[in-house]
Amino acid sequence: MELFRLPRIVGQYEDSDMKVAIGKFGPYVQHNKAFYSLPKTDDPYTVNEERAIEIIEAKRKADREKVIKTFAEAPDLQVLNGRWGPYIAVGKENYKIPKDKDAATLTLEECQGPYCRTGRCP
Repeated sequence: MELFRLPRIVGQYEDSDMKVAIGKFGPYVQHNKAFYSLPKTDDPYTVNEERAIEIIEAKRKADREKVIKTFAEAPDLQVLNGRWGPYIAVGKENYKIPKDKDAATLTLEECQGPYCRTGRCP
């Protein structure tokens, strides 16, 4: 009978309902057509409004901090912050940045040069 308690609305945030449910990839909070995964420490049956707002804001903050640097001269080249540290993204290709380099201070020439392992950077 526990399964019939989901999905459930836990409250409102920014004039929209927050709904908690379990999907194909695990439990989540849905707000404004966006999905936010619940950490394994949270139980979807007991998540309250305050915790759902914390999860939404944490995900939004992580998304805002993902882009470290972009270049107007090369719009498809970006320096991004990823799960295992900063990297250079060129189209669909990703290139690792050495740990001794500061990703925020890289120039376009440095991004196009030795950090691209294949030499195909623009």
